[in-house]
Amino acid sequence: MKTDVWTDKNAHAGVGCYSWDPNSTVTYVMMVNIENEVEVWWKDVNASMQDTGSHPINRWVKAEAANIPGVHPSTSLGYTSYLYAQSNATAEIMGYNVTWAAENTTIVDHFAIPLAPGLPGTHLSVCTMPENSQGKSLAVFYQTEGDEVSQFRRDLDGGQWTTTKPLPIPISD
Repeated sequence: MKTDVWTDKNAHAGVGCYSWDPNSTVTYVMMVNIENEVEVWWKDVNASMQDTGSHPINRWVKAEAANIPGVHPSTSLGYTSYLYAQSNATAEIMGYNVTWAAENTTIVDHFAIPLAPGLPGTHLSVCTMPENSQGKSLAVFYQTEGDEVSQFRRDLDGGQWTTTKPLPIPISD
């Protein structure tokens, strides 16, 4: 089995992936480098395509226009509709709108979850959730105080973020 070697990566940060587009043979991995920038790498696994200089087949290639500078050195990375990472400067959880397009992958825009910064280096998790109105909402979970997990939620298409009472984490003796 072939193993890829990734150099100059920050092993304290998380790794993200995006590979579930049913209309694509391209898969993506997101990692933080030693300069605390998120890098997006892509790999096209369609063996029936011709390998070209600009679009290699079965090789990991860095998407040069998709770096995200200034992330926390031990940020988690998560992807559900947006790529999420923690800012090193403000500890805010940031969402990045990514256009997934192999060598043309870019960051279109970004936003902060404005309600509460996370604990520096907090683990985060993201998902979509069904709504009673048949729509979907984004949910982002992370710690803001250290003795809880907080949920931040908004409509999948945008709008105001809301939060609920944090779920306490019991302290064991």
